[in-house]
Amino acid sequence: MGVINVEKNGTIYNFKMKVKYNRVKKYITKNRTLDKTHYNLVCEIHATVFSHKYFEPCTCSPSTIKGWIKDLDNYYKS
Repeated sequence: MGVINVEKNGTIYNFKMKVKYNRVKKYITKNRTLDKTHYNLVCEIHATVFSHKYFEPCTCSPSTIKGWIKDLDNYYKS
């Protein structure tokens, strides 16, 4: 398990998830798409960061996964 730090606002910040997310963002920037591995990573990271069950949204409509990526972008920018 990654190194965990409790931030001042009380949220648990998992550095291992940030490292994984940086890898996903680098892949998206380079390839402009998600493969299955990176898609699963986004699902895993979103579930961990936002404390919900792991869920893979349908790939027939990419709006949910795009929203999750935007959520994670906002989370890691703050």
